[in-house]
Amino acid sequence: MRRLARALRRRVGGGDVGITMIDVMVSTVVMSFVLLVFTTAMLQIYRSTNRTQTLSQAQSQVNTAFLRLDTQLRYAAAISKETTVNGDPYVEYLTSNTGSRVCAELRVHSGQLQQRTWTQPPAPAVPGPGNETPTKWVPLASTVTAATFTFRDADDTANFQRLEISLRTGTSATATRSSRQTDITFTALNTSLTTRGDTTECTELRAVP
Repeated sequence: MRRLARALRRRVGGGDVGITMIDVMVSTVVMSFVLLVFTTAMLQIYRSTNRTQTLSQAQSQVNTAFLRLDTQLRYAAAISKETTVNGDPYVEYLTSNTGSRVCAELRVHSGQLQQRTWTQPPAPAVPGPGNETPTKWVPLASTVTAATFTFRDADDTANFQRLEISLRTGTSATATRSSRQTDITFTALNTSLTTRGDTTECTELRAVP
């Protein structure tokens, strides 16, 4: 019995060899790999969420801006031919349904769709008594990476002048995952075939910053 007890104690004691340094190193490597995969996945989720939120906010701004412009351009009496000034796209339109000749000017500058207005006759370089001055540029939408204004004159197919606006908003001018393209056509219902060729209204302040 004593010999059997000693043999059992030796067998039990000899099986408890503990953890070696190799086991620790393997466990550390596996844990590091798991943490790397987890961190990468979390970063991708964060970036995707942030990109989606940015695009959603930009699209909301564009939608609001286009709704605002629709209420103005719908009653425009004339639309100017688009141009580029110092690399910025410009276009103007005239409304007169309120009794005054009010000019509105749109441009894309520093990543913003901006607008300003004034009452004709145009203001001189130095404002004086009785002279109307243009308002400050008001941003309508931000994070604009690309923009195009296209004027369409009245013709036999469409009896009204039209303005096509194409905006790309987001963080990239080309990548579809990081930007959104919005195209819309505004129709000036107060124009007609008789106003065909009137494409220079409200262009007098293009050189005035």
